[in-house]
Amino acid sequence: MRNLQKDLEICQKITSGKWNIVAGFRNNIGFMPYAVFTENESGEHIAVDMYKCDAKFLVTAREGFEEAINRAIAAETEVERLKEKNKKLTEIAKNYLNHMRSTPLNDAKFRFIDYIEEVLEGCK
Repeated sequence: MRNLQKDLEICQKITSGKWNIVAGFRNNIGFMPYAVFTENESGEHIAVDMYKCDAKFLVTAREGFEEAINRAIAAETEVERLKEKNKKLTEIAKNYLNHMRSTPLNDAKFRFIDYIEEVLEGCK
């Protein structure tokens, strides 16, 4: 499993600013089909001599990965919170079920006990 916090730190250390794709860029080395620069052709070279799809991936990743990782971290945190809440609610339901079993039963209580047992089975 990936360490999302470390991935996020990597994203936060990359070259800042907007990245742009430049098509048909020519420098002193020769012609490059696509390149990625900061701001414009005179900006810092991020990557050169690549296919358009690769350049688009770099620019898109630069803009989206940090947000995606933050959302994944938040989702994992929420899953853990909900697991803990489920654990507490399951314990409450078990305690209530045990209490219901210890009191005189009628048809409504039997149906309710069956329902609670079904809910608890689904929480496993």
